[in-house]
Amino acid sequence: MSGFRRVKGTGQILEEGIPSTGRPALRRGFFWRQFRRNQLAVCGGAVVLVRTVAARLASVLAPYDPGAYDVTQILMPPGPTHWLGTDQIGRDVLSRMLFGARISMAVGFVSVGIAVVVGTLFGTVAAYYGGRV
Repeated sequence: MSGFRRVKGTGQILEEGIPSTGRPALRRGFFWRQFRRNQLAVCGGAVVLVRTVAARLASVLAPYDPGAYDVTQILMPPGPTHWLGTDQIGRDVLSRMLFGARISMAVGFVSVGIAVVVGTLFGTVAAYYGGRV
C-alpha cells in the first residue's frame, strides 16, 4: 500500500498527502441515536416539548381569560366547562396554568443566561490566574 497510511486508533486509511487531525471523526447522528435509546430521556423530552408548545400557544388553547373571574363559579371542581376547576375567586385554573407557564419559561431562560455569563466570567478569570480564584 504505497502512498497510503493507516490513521492510528481509527482504522481509517488516508493518502500520504492528506493531513490527519489525529482524532477519530464524530459519527453522524451519534447523539440522536443515543437519545432515542434512552426511554426516560425520550419521555422527558416529550414532556418538555408538549409544555413548551402549550405555553407558546396559550392564547389559542386557553378556554378563558386568565384574569377574568366569575363569582358564581368559585371553587368549582373539574368538569366539562372548567377542565381543572376554578380557584377561590372563580378564575379558570387551566387558563392560568397555561399563561403562567410562559412566565416560568421566561424566568428559567433569564436565570440560565445569567448563570452562563457569571460562569464564563469566573472561568475566564480562573483561567487567566491559573485556577486560584
